[in-house]
Amino acid sequence: MPFPAAFKSDRLIAVSGAVLAVALALGLRDSSPAVAQNASAPQAGEMRIATVDVLLLAERLVASDRYRSGRETNAASLSKPLQAMLDELKALEARYSSLAADSPERAAIQEAYQQKSQAFQKSQQEAQVNDERFKATQVGEAYRLVVTAADQIGQELGYTLVLASRAGVPDVRSDNVPGAVQEMLARPVLRAPAADDLTERVAAKLGLLPEPVKAVPLTDPAAPK
Repeated sequence: MPFPAAFKSDRLIAVSGAVLAVALALGLRDSSPAVAQNASAPQAGEMRIATVDVLLLAERLVASDRYRSGRETNAASLSKPLQAMLDELKALEARYSSLAADSPERAAIQEAYQQKSQAFQKSQQEAQVNDERFKATQVGEAYRLVVTAADQIGQELGYTLVLASRAGVPDVRSDNVPGAVQEMLARPVLRAPAADDLTERVAAKLGLLPEPVKAVPLTDPAAPK
C-alpha cells in the first residue's frame, strides 16, 4: 500500500533534519581540535632586514695592504721573464743597427728578432691572463670574507635577512651601457633605514677602519632607531 504524499514529505524532512544535525555535530567535533591547535600554534617572529654594501667592502679589502702586496709580488714574478725577453729584443735591435746595410748577418738577426718578438707577444698575453686570474682569486676571497662577516654580524644583532646592496647616492658613473646596467643591478634595495645598514660594522670586523665600530644589538635601548 503506497504511503500518502504528506507522510513521505514529513518523513523526508525529519530524516534530513537528523542527518544535518549529525553532520553538524561531526563537523564541530572534527574542527574543534584544529581550531584549538591553530590558536596555540607559534606565530612567526618579526622579520628584521639589514643591508650591506658588499661591493664597496670587497673593493676596499682588495685595495688594502693585505692584497696589494700579493698583487705586486705576482706582477713582479710575471714581469721578470718578460723583461729578459725584452732585453734580448733590444740587444738584437742594437746589433742590427750597428751593422752595415749590406752585411749578410742582418738577415739572420732580422729572422731571430721576428721569432723572439712573436714569443714575447705570446708570453705577454699569457702573463696578462695569469695576472687577471690571480686578481679574480683575490676578489673571490675578499667577497667570501665580506659575506661571512656580514652574516656573523647579522646573526649577532638579530637580523632575519641581510641583503647586499650599494649604498649612498644612486649616481651612475659608467660611460657605457653594460657598466651602467651593472651599477643599477648592484642596488636592489632602494630605501632602507640608515640604522639597518651594517656596512661600517662589517668594515670594522674586517679591520678596514682605523677605529672599529662597536656593534650594538637591536634589543639594546641605546641602539639607533
